[in-house]
Amino acid sequence: MIITRSPLRVTLGGGGSDVPSYYRNHEGFLISAAIDRYIYIALHETFIKDMIIKYSCYERVSSIDKINHPIIREALKLVDIKNTNIELASMADIPEGTGLGSSGAFTCLLLKSLHTYKKNLIHPSELVEILRMPSRSGRSASGAANMGIFIHRVLETAVKRKISTRKELLEIRDRTHTKPDYKNVDLPTATSILEVFWRRNKDSIKYNLLVEKRFIIQLDDFYFKGFIDRIDLIPGSKNEIEVADYKSGKYEPGPVERSRQLLLYAKGAEHLLPKHKVKRLKLEELSLPTSRVFEWNGEEFECISSSRMDPLDNTAISDMIEIAKKVAYDYEHGFKKTKNEKTCEECGFNLYCKE
Repeated sequence: MIITRSPLRVTLGGGGSDVPSYYRNHEGFLISAAIDRYIYIALHETFIKDMIIKYSCYERVSSIDKINHPIIREALKLVDIKNTNIELASMADIPEGTGLGSSGAFTCLLLKSLHTYKKNLIHPSELVEILRMPSRSGRSASGAANMGIFIHRVLETAVKRKISTRKELLEIRDRTHTKPDYKNVDLPTATSILEVFWRRNKDSIKYNLLVEKRFIIQLDDFYFKGFIDRIDLIPGSKNEIEVADYKSGKYEPGPVERSRQLLLYAKGAEHLLPKHKVKRLKLEELSLPTSRVFEWNGEEFECISSSRMDPLDNTAISDMIEIAKKVAYDYEHGFKKTKNEKTCEECGFNLYCKE
């Protein structure tokens, strides 16, 4: 089963200035931010021939052409899905029609899910082209996510080329910024983030082994997928590696989320490079004062960048497997009814409920 999510966004100012009738005469300027409320899509193969689709309505159809939902119907055609033995469910933390960019988030998320189902590796920045829809030259609802994508794209190019000067980094920044998807990215903010990256990483880029690598590993009866930003050989070592994940925002993952992500990435890195051992895990938090670096001491990954931070929780992977088992069981058998029905009023998972 594939479960994906995409954040919604809040417009802080400039609403309406992205309408063509306005910005063609007066230009436009939007200020928006992604929030911690999401749209989710669950996709699962079934043993029946019909396709089952759950959103605000329920559809069960024998062919893709019979699907009423226009976005789902055309996305399935676009990705060239042939088989109909699929169950697809859409859920959200917030009701539709609230002006939080849910339509754009849903479309991008749906395409990401379908490409994952077909085992196609696709970068988020490629979705605009795949949609074959007007993107308003960067003025779309996905603008809040563009900064992070822009930073990742610049750093991916820079590390792959193993640049040796700050000038090369800024040249890559400028070339990337000319592309339609990124020309409205706030360049001063992006530059300050890139400057932090350069100060921290200028001496280690030459040791890079892999950049932006997708992995799929089996844990118990489940397949876990991820995207590792960067893997470097530790200087002076023959087979010890450091796994780094870039964070361009000011949000810092909590201890549970941090442990799950980094320990899963450790397993993914050793799957990609089976002759190497992960010695160090790093959250490269580019908008925060320091990175979070964890090093293996023979028993656990202890934090070597801060004495106040706990080691990564060794039980995180087994906890993820148990959560996956519960999700799979509830998906197949239905969720238990809550004693407090008020919690159902805005629950995005109510399509699964039998009552």
